[in-house]
Amino acid sequence: MDPASSRSAGPMSKIEWLVEAVAIGILLFWIYYLAANWSSLPDEVPKTFGLSGRPGAVGSKSVLWVLPGVGALVYIALTVGSRLTRLHNFPIEVTPENASELYTFSRRSLNLSKLVAIAMFGYIEWKMVQTARGNVEGLAPWFLPIMIVLMLSIALYPVFRFRR
Repeated sequence: MDPASSRSAGPMSKIEWLVEAVAIGILLFWIYYLAANWSSLPDEVPKTFGLSGRPGAVGSKSVLWVLPGVGALVYIALTVGSRLTRLHNFPIEVTPENASELYTFSRRSLNLSKLVAIAMFGYIEWKMVQTARGNVEGLAPWFLPIMIVLMLSIALYPVFRFRR
């Protein structure tokens, strides 16, 4: 067995616990928000948005439960993945000297990705509800570009950091 593979990430920091709490809090609030507003929603809601942020197709309001379901699956998958850091792919060789740092950084990156994904799904869900009620006309036009840049930054930063 490779000596580096027996090492693990260090303990979670207070900031990591905060990120975890915020992610689960957003997910739970979002489910509560949908359930609490269910009876007041129209039967048809936007189910897609175009690049401009304007609603595309509409569908039954039951489509609103898809994002919380996907969000819960993403939360679970990224939580499990963040606990199995020794299985992650790294752009450099994992050695006994750098294993703990690599595994901790990888866990932090996944947990940050989880928070951003949950927040993004929550924002989309909120906009779907608000658009269905006629309060807004869709997603903000800045949403997609910012999400693309943010997710790419989170995904690519570790690659560049460890190639130095």
